[in-house]
Amino acid sequence: MEFLSIFISGLLLLVSPAGLIADRAIAKSIRAQVERVEELQVRVDNAPTHRLLQGKAERVRIAGRGVWLRPEVRIAVLELETGPIDIDRKQLLQSREQPWQGGVRLVLTEADINRALRSLPIAALLRQFSINSLPGAAADQMESYEFVNPRVEFLDNNRLRFQLELQQQRNGNDRGFKLAILAESGFQVVAGRRIELVAPRLEANGNPVPPILVNAIAAGVSRGGDLRRLEANQILIRLLKLEVSPELLEIAAFVALQPPASLPGR
Repeated sequence: MEFLSIFISGLLLLVSPAGLIADRAIAKSIRAQVERVEELQVRVDNAPTHRLLQGKAERVRIAGRGVWLRPEVRIAVLELETGPIDIDRKQLLQSREQPWQGGVRLVLTEADINRALRSLPIAALLRQFSINSLPGAAADQMESYEFVNPRVEFLDNNRLRFQLELQQQRNGNDRGFKLAILAESGFQVVAGRRIELVAPRLEANGNPVPPILVNAIAAGVSRGGDLRRLEANQILIRLLKLEVSPELLEIAAFVALQPPASLPGR
């Protein structure tokens, strides 16, 4: 959700000195909040002038190509189209007057993902997600391993292959036990809110992993990929598309954020 937060906050904080939401101001703020953008287009469908003076717009459309969120994290294509935006000029993000909603489309290349996987922050997130997806005893054992050389390969038929080495953490020069992991699976979206693995397979040092463990891991991934977990934080996401080809991974989603004032305890 980090990329979405960056772009939404860029939209909601942008009011020109005259009180008008402006294409150039939005583009400038977005560029300031990310590492760099290779190509960026912004279009604001303006409301009548008196509404613009109140910080309102009918729709904002953003199309970015080569969006670098961090030096090692690139999104090939990021497109965002909002519904009506209504900014409380006194409170800004602390008190939006109406829910924000819009559509998001992401395209990632194999090279983009592999570059990100080589970064320490992304590798740490991947490791934690993997631990959370494993059954109890296996998760405990995983705590003593680090991920080495993770890489992904896009395949036909909406499938991808993921490979890495698990290196046992040791002190000194002894690197300990190493295990080569290969995982391959297809994906499907269920009811727009959950990602499930399709015909997953898993190998360890070239040997097939027993189906009972593969199924347990697949169930853990499905639980972790259930977007309903975000609804407790007033975030609604519905996946409209998740498609993998040998060239690209494409994701399209509808996103709605409720006003912070509606959160429990506020």
